[in-house]
Amino acid sequence: MAAEQLDELLSELRLRHQRSVDQLTSLFASAEGPSLLELAAKVIGPGIAAADWLTSSQIGLNGDVPAVIAIDPEGCEKVRTYLNQIEHGVYV
Repeated sequence: MAAEQLDELLSELRLRHQRSVDQLTSLFASAEGPSLLELAAKVIGPGIAAADWLTSSQIGLNGDVPAVIAIDPEGCEKVRTYLNQIEHGVYV
């Protein structure tokens, strides 16, 4: 891999990391954020697994990122419903 390609890759990884941190910070600031993270940890897995899931595009949410849409109550309910569906093996 050339130095330029490596620089581009590292830059992209830094950008993704910062975007994930920003998304999780916004989610925690919301009223439902902490309980949603607990549910994600229970269903998806603790720590990094839940954080990765919350900050990644999800096909069951029409490609939306859970931490982004969960900022408002309607989006939060969509994420909560989707996590409950995953937990119970119900995919709609």
